[in-house]
Amino acid sequence: ETISSLSYMGDPRLDVGGEDPDKIRKLVHGNPGQLDRFKKLYQPCLESFAQEDLLHYNGDRIQWDSSYKWENRLPMALQTQLLQSQNNVAACLRDIVRKTSNPQSIKGVVTAGIGKSTRYAFAKLSKGLLRR
Repeated sequence: ETISSLSYMGDPRLDVGGEDPDKIRKLVHGNPGQLDRFKKLYQPCLESFAQEDLLHYNGDRIQWDSSYKWENRLPMALQTQLLQSQNNVAACLRDIVRKTSNPQSIKGVVTAGIGKSTRYAFAKLSKGLLRR
């Protein structure tokens, strides 16, 4: 769930309650076989880190080497942002997602029109608020 949530940090729909608060849990656990697909997707990366003795894992449990400077493995743009902002990784990712999702939301309004976008927004807000 943590890995899946990275894509939604800073998403304005989640920030204002316009999205299902259980969306991430449903993405990972709601579809048959999805968790297995996530494991298969990330297994090569985990095995590589395990070979370097940077983590140990068995099944669903991962133990990271907390003394290792994991920031060095991040993309350079994210490393730079971390240094400049003095924020943690989650805050930097939230800023990155927000920078792309806010303009995308505005483009959606322009493309669909104000009336259709307003109806959509109210429907999403209602759905999100009802699930809280």
